[in-house]
Amino acid sequence: MGSKCILMLTCSKKGYELMNRLKKYIIDTGICKADDIICKVKCAALDEISDSASVEELTGRYFDNVSAIIFIAATGIAVRSIAPYIGHKSYDPAVIVIDVAANYCIPILSGHAGGANELAEKLSLGINAEAVITTATDVCGAFAVDEFARKNNLAVTDWTIAKKISAELINGEKTSYSVEISDRASRTDEKILKLIPRDIVVGIGCRRETASDKIRDAVYKCLRENDIDVRAVCSVSSIDLKKNEEGIIALSDELNIPFITYSETELKTLSGEYSESDFVRNVTGIDCVCERSAVMCAGGDRDSLVCNKTVYDGVTVALARREINIEDEEIICSWNRSGSSR
Repeated sequence: MGSKCILMLTCSKKGYELMNRLKKYIIDTGICKADDIICKVKCAALDEISDSASVEELTGRYFDNVSAIIFIAATGIAVRSIAPYIGHKSYDPAVIVIDVAANYCIPILSGHAGGANELAEKLSLGINAEAVITTATDVCGAFAVDEFARKNNLAVTDWTIAKKISAELINGEKTSYSVEISDRASRTDEKILKLIPRDIVVGIGCRRETASDKIRDAVYKCLRENDIDVRAVCSVSSIDLKKNEEGIIALSDELNIPFITYSETELKTLSGEYSESDFVRNVTGIDCVCERSAVMCAGGDRDSLVCNKTVYDGVTVALARREINIEDEEIICSWNRSGSSR
């Protein structure tokens, strides 16, 4: 089960009918793949497919492992079911409630950071329902920094400042804060909210069955030495000979990012000069695993390397930066100049 999965829950026959209709719409429009949709029913009238667990138990089972939960039921059922599991908007899934008559589509958790508002608007189109958006910045027409961050795959470093910014904008005030988009680890002024682009690829080379803590220590040390925040890392990469390397898999799991591998043939297609090692060439067929895999994963441009091959106790690490497009970045620039996003 991937982190992009959607869980749908219902407690009635009408809800089940709507669930099937909604599932088809989600697949047809590409919101989610069929294999990433989990449908659960808790209904005595549908005994043959009704789950033995309660709705609250089902919610708890999947809460931390899905990107969205859609309740086709009463709002009260949804609220009671999610209450024990709610943590923080930075990692809680989007939660949406749809009534069984498909009149309303209501995001009730993670409207911005989790994308519940946007998902509710998409779903409402498919079932001809009204999306009921209650987030203050939306209804007041104010810029939402957390929504901006989510859309552009940026990590919010300080949710307290983000909340203060929203409060000032909602009240029609000039914000006393500015925003900086940077993957650097260096601390900034307390009046600056730093948003971290997830744009760094870590290329890794190592001997077979290298201890996971050795790989982790090498990567974190490389990031520190290059003043890069660990939250900027979007993927780890290597040659496909390493696809089952437990230490690299453990690191990707810890950071909740993909581990992407490439064949010798793919890595050889890259142009430019890379660090050379006779040992690595004899084992893998290419001159340098970490640099080539990092560059390939970052888009294939040799100039994307921000840290060449560096050796840490037998583990080789290279860093490359993906080119990313920040949507509406001019809003941030204007905001920093004038103190207002309007």
